[in-house]
Amino acid sequence: MIRKMSLRLAAQQAIAFGLCVAPGVAAAAPAAPPAEDFGARPRIANVTVSPGGTRIAALISPDGAPPRIAVWETADMTKPPKIIPAAADLEFKSVRFLKDDRLWVTVSQRFEADGGRTYAYRSLLTDPAGSFFTTLAITKPGESKDKAGVSYEVRGSNRGFGGMNLISSLPSDPDYVLASDAATGSVYRVNVHSSASNLTYERLYNGSDEYSTAAWNWDMTDVRARVYGDFIDGKPTQVVQIKNPTTGQWEDHFKNTVADRQVLDVVDVTADPDVVLIAATRGGGHAAIYPYSVKARTFGEPLFAHNAFGATGVIRSRDPKEKGTADEGRVLGYTYGGVTGGEVYWIDERMSQTAAALRNALGAKETPLMWVDPDTNKTVKMTVPENYAVSINSMSNDRRVMIVERAGPRAPEEYYVYIDGKGLNLLARSRPQMSVAALGDTRLVEYPARDGLMIPAFLTTPDPKIWGKGPFPAIVVPHGGPWSRDYWSWDPSGWTQYFAARGYAVIQPQFRGSEGWGMKLWKAGDGEWGQKMSDDNDDAARWMIAQGIARKGQVALHGYSYGGFAAFAAGVRGSTGEFRCAIAGAGVAELPRWRNLVSDSPFGRAFQGETLRGMDPWQRAAETSIPMMIYHGDRDQRVPIREGMGMYEKLRAAGKPVTFLELKDMGHQYDKWSADNVKQVLTGVETFLANDCGLPPPGRATAPSSSQ
Repeated sequence: MIRKMSLRLAAQQAIAFGLCVAPGVAAAAPAAPPAEDFGARPRIANVTVSPGGTRIAALISPDGAPPRIAVWETADMTKPPKIIPAAADLEFKSVRFLKDDRLWVTVSQRFEADGGRTYAYRSLLTDPAGSFFTTLAITKPGESKDKAGVSYEVRGSNRGFGGMNLISSLPSDPDYVLASDAATGSVYRVNVHSSASNLTYERLYNGSDEYSTAAWNWDMTDVRARVYGDFIDGKPTQVVQIKNPTTGQWEDHFKNTVADRQVLDVVDVTADPDVVLIAATRGGGHAAIYPYSVKARTFGEPLFAHNAFGATGVIRSRDPKEKGTADEGRVLGYTYGGVTGGEVYWIDERMSQTAAALRNALGAKETPLMWVDPDTNKTVKMTVPENYAVSINSMSNDRRVMIVERAGPRAPEEYYVYIDGKGLNLLARSRPQMSVAALGDTRLVEYPARDGLMIPAFLTTPDPKIWGKGPFPAIVVPHGGPWSRDYWSWDPSGWTQYFAARGYAVIQPQFRGSEGWGMKLWKAGDGEWGQKMSDDNDDAARWMIAQGIARKGQVALHGYSYGGFAAFAAGVRGSTGEFRCAIAGAGVAELPRWRNLVSDSPFGRAFQGETLRGMDPWQRAAETSIPMMIYHGDRDQRVPIREGMGMYEKLRAAGKPVTFLELKDMGHQYDKWSADNVKQVLTGVETFLANDCGLPPPGRATAPSSSQ
């Protein structure tokens, strides 16, 4: 039973580390949070509990400095945590427990190679005291060491030295974990209690360019399923092999052409050597979880399916008390895409009750939604969060200690600790300095494209108590990828809430080509770059205007990565009249070059290369007819800065109104952005909208309080 307990002790402890605001402080009158509040490092993130539930670790940055690792003892959470700083020039990016006394840490550092400026990443092993650091690598590190014993030698592969990926922490093994070498794919048992300066590695499985591992057996000692590529009838094909439980021989079971893109993944095994669990679409739009008999080569009835989202995986028990019993490895729940991403349907009664009690204790509300599935065009009923999403991020093997996160589009992440018998207590808030009173409301909507296809979208509207009922100036924000999607969640980039708090309505269209909403919507984007994919962005603007949300002639488009391509396309397509201006962040511009990059192998060409067709803004830059802003990071290796700079030069040569913002030391992915980078992007876009686009924020419907 979970009790909603006093949070005073946890709050006092968090205050000591600058991690949360003191209770009782009067809230400021509603005012838009400054860009610094979005760009600042979260004061706590990446919270994890040890397998035995004895310790909790997290990355903390109470003063905006590079993150440190904090380690608490759960026996007495009132005691201050042990603080572990990073070595000079390194930044902690993630932390997780392998064993109760061993942590796997990812670090990054700036890196220059072959004339490129980027970031290198490595995996390190340490203990809860931070008494040593050793690089997880098959090749021994170089001689050059920093004061923490971390090698500075890096490779030009952008993985850095020590490129290992964790496969399994092997919960029932006190010493070993399972990890693969990122360079070769070979799999090793690593003794994390061997010499800190010379870890021992036992190779279990040779990496291969031909095969990729799909699933391991029950005790993680042998591979049960693997995948390889072949040409069948001249078509690149993905072949799934499963090991025969009787003969031990590899057998081909599934052959799917790469271009078809049907989901079929062996996601888990069972105690029965004849049965594996497979996530598959099987010709439908959303993947379900099926049992599959290896000997009979037959699927059973679905174990889990969602009517609007694809199933992605299985959560099993890791309780050591169940070792050797019929309950060992029991299925506790199934994961699926969902509105917030990574959602869980618990089938274990205790976990289902616990999850419900946690939502209730933290005040999370849900609301029913009638939804037209883009894949089937049928109306289905589902439940979506109304104010917060509450999730269990980490739990001890016996599930008696849990890390619980509460967050939402207008609620930055908060982390709570649940200990069975002690209840639920606040650990810390990620952004206690941010006033959320002026933030907007975000809801899942959908609108019909001009050809009738239903397009999902997330709509964030300004607070009507501050800005009135609208219509508002508006921004259409297509996501990157384009094989990606948005979620109902806190947006640290500020692209939604920074502008909603300033009186703009913001819509994030899940245009055709987006993943996660069914096969029909995903495949509808094939060959439609700058064409029907951009029509969906235009139709989002038209829908907002028709609904009285946006003002006609006062809509901008702001996109990043693929979204940057959509912004370039919007500039060329400006004669359609939907957008007053466009902002392209790290935008893909030269479509044929990107198609060639993706198509550097027959498999890449069949999988995605042939889908990268449509209108090429690079060749039609001179047709741009609306003001453009381009921004780009100088350490971007995914979309190099020459792409944005080249488009800027083309537009300037054609006499088009364009501004360019170069961002120092900024990489492509958000975790490679500094606080200054975030501030520069938000304030730069805000200034461009007001001065160059003629789209300033509206006046307030109500005057600010005199206390401001």
